[in-house]
Amino acid sequence: MIRFIYNLFWPLGLLFFLPGYFVKMVRRGGYREKFEQRLGIYDGELRARLSKQKSTCCMQ
Repeated sequence: MIRFIYNLFWPLGLLFFLPGYFVKMVRRGGYREKFEQRLGIYDGELRARLSKQKSTCCMQ
C-alpha cells in the first residue's frame, strides 16, 4: 500500500519541484560545463588520460 502511494505521488512531486531546480541551475550557472560527464559521456582526451591512470580499489 505504501509503495502504491509512493509511486502515485513521486511523478507529481517531480513535476512540481523540477521547474525550481531548473531555475536554480540556470541562475547558478556553469551547469553546461562538463554536463556530458554527468551522463557518462567522456571526450577522447579525458578517456586517454583516465586509461593511463593506475586503477585503485577501495574495499570496506
